[in-house]
Amino acid sequence: MPLVVFDLGGVLVRIRHGLEACAQAAGVPFDSQWLTPERARLLNEWMDTYQAGKVDLDTLAGKLSVGFGGVLTREDFVTLHNHILVGAYAGAEGLVREVQAAGVSVAILSNTCAIHWEELQDYGAIQVVAEELRYLSFELGYAKPSDVIFECVERLSGREACDIVFLDDSEMHVAAAQARGWKAALISAEREGMREVADTLEKLGVFQRETKG
Repeated sequence: MPLVVFDLGGVLVRIRHGLEACAQAAGVPFDSQWLTPERARLLNEWMDTYQAGKVDLDTLAGKLSVGFGGVLTREDFVTLHNHILVGAYAGAEGLVREVQAAGVSVAILSNTCAIHWEELQDYGAIQVVAEELRYLSFELGYAKPSDVIFECVERLSGREACDIVFLDDSEMHVAAAQARGWKAALISAEREGMREVADTLEKLGVFQRETKG
């Protein structure tokens, strides 16, 4: 049987993608023109560093505020960070349990942080995953799409790359996993429920559902 590895944000958990969506939810004034290519690169680099557990939220927010020329304050970035999580997709826990009931082991591999994990670990879809199969970037010290984090999962799970099925909402992460030899597939974050995820697992031969819906 394969090991099915789910990403969290965009696969099991609904999140807000991008500064503008978080700013809208938080009521923080935001102009899309502020996000220049250089600032987008800076944002991605510092988020990777943060999610790998290398810096804390206060440092991240301060670095980004400086990098954005002060158009957003350190406090603004903390507020945006605190509006990323929305909640689990409807049916997420049920699908995880269904996969497990078919005799298939389930793991999670997420670029996340200690602060968000305090909330995420209480979600039903995560609680049903064995603690030793919860692979978190801030604990491992690396973030997707680094090849090292995929190697960590193989080593810690004791699975060969060809035995791992991976679902993620990032094309970059899926490509990196496929390059490693994983059976990886892209999932759309802009969806309702878990039907697309279940259908993808069926197409990958993980299991066959008796009923769909």
